[in-house]
Amino acid sequence: MKIYLVRHGQTDWNIQGRYQGIENIPLNETGMEQARVCATALADYSFVAFYASPLQRAYDTASLIAETLNAHQLRNGVQATLSVVKDARLLERDFGKISGLLPEERKAFLESGEEANMEPFEHLTDRVMEAMEEYRRCYSDGNVLVVTHGGVINSILHVLSRGEVGTGKTLVANTSVAILNDESGELLIECYNQKL
Repeated sequence: MKIYLVRHGQTDWNIQGRYQGIENIPLNETGMEQARVCATALADYSFVAFYASPLQRAYDTASLIAETLNAHQLRNGVQATLSVVKDARLLERDFGKISGLLPEERKAFLESGEEANMEPFEHLTDRVMEAMEEYRRCYSDGNVLVVTHGGVINSILHVLSRGEVGTGKTLVANTSVAILNDESGELLIECYNQKL
């Protein structure tokens, strides 16, 4: 089985360089088109489940992808259509007081020494890895599509690579794909930041 991790499409806050934590920022027109392009690239792969963060930018990206993939499966004689399941463990990290700040504002805030009150990194990695392990166990015979956030994907990459890539080292592009492979009985990174 493989888990395909997709970062949500572009938002206006992405363009502005603002950290998007748990704020519910919608996709912009470019983000919606990115989701459609990603869906077309994934159309030749089969999936047994679709999961997404409940935040609008991720859920809408997942819904656009699922619509295309379900239509593709129907054209190929597969009658079952899959719904996108919201999983709160896939929420973006709560960036606390630096969420929504522009880069120069973020820099000034961090230099001030004030506590940002961000979600602890260990809490983020615990919840997202719990979700990945659950998907690995439950869907051993098929692929799972997960649409989430850059911080979530980076935390997964960080854990699985033991800090070689991911948080602090990797910039995850909108609608890029990371693939986790379970052929060995444990999740391994097959690739990341790919445009299929």
